[in-house]
Amino acid sequence: IGRSSHHGILSRQTSNLLIEDISFHDFDVAGISLSGFDGVIMRNLDIGPNNQDCPVTGRYLHARAMLPRYKQLVEEHGDQNILINGEKRSIRSVIDRVVDSMNVIYNKEILGYEYDEDDELYQLAMLEFGNDNISPRVSDGSVVYGVLLNGYGG
Repeated sequence: IGRSSHHGILSRQTSNLLIEDISFHDFDVAGISLSGFDGVIMRNLDIGPNNQDCPVTGRYLHARAMLPRYKQLVEEHGDQNILINGEKRSIRSVIDRVVDSMNVIYNKEILGYEYDEDDELYQLAMLEFGNDNISPRVSDGSVVYGVLLNGYGG
């Protein structure tokens, strides 16, 4: 089981499971993650290495997931102002800047665009969402598991 954004196998409340003769690699969180299980047999597994080329931080994923909420905020409150570091900014301008930064990272990592490293938006995008400062480019979630076993509700 190859490249995965989180787990090779993720299972909740599982009974009578056999995981056998499988290789897991290029995962970001865990090769296998089980929570609340009974009667699980694991044998002859090859787990690792984890993904060594994660181009973006976890903040990128969270920001992308928030796009519907950002859209709602702009529609309902876009012209209202908020203070950031003592400077008044419209909600629309803040959200536009976040989305533009995400697009820079997407264009760079997925579409292969090249940017001037002195460009202010490129610098902001790399600061917030880029994962080029470490080598290898591993997930910034702080831990990686081969096998993660939790009880019920874990």
